[in-house]
Amino acid sequence: MPHITWCLTGPLTFLPIHAAGRYDGQNGAKIFDYVVSSYTPTLTALLSAKRHPPSTTQTARLLAISQPETPYHMPLPGTVAEVDAIKTLGNGTDRLDVTWLDDREATTTAMLHHMKECNWIHLACHGVQDTTNPIKSAFSLIDNPLTLQEIMK
Repeated sequence: MPHITWCLTGPLTFLPIHAAGRYDGQNGAKIFDYVVSSYTPTLTALLSAKRHPPSTTQTARLLAISQPETPYHMPLPGTVAEVDAIKTLGNGTDRLDVTWLDDREATTTAMLHHMKECNWIHLACHGVQDTTNPIKSAFSLIDNPLTLQEIMK
């Protein structure tokens, strides 16, 4: 599948571009049916990553979080299938080791613990953006929001 790296600015940063599509019917086209999306905070960060590609002999460790039913949020029923598809891609290869925390397993404590062991993180959950204090923006997990401030610690 083709890959797009989004570098959003201004009001676009508030939109989940990777999930854009038609939601007015059962089989509406979605962008993730056609491309794999990634985000970069700046073009400099993207160019730096391209100049220093990871070693292909090293096993990548991925922490995958799926939250299909987060309290006080609308259900996200596709999260389990999304992470299962990622895990399937890694099966049969020694290049990807996936740690999957689903639903009640995906607590803030568990996520912070596993983040220390993994190179990559994939979050299939709701997020909350705080425009007045961006460091208080958070990922909504089953027990509590996990703020960017906490992740940075």
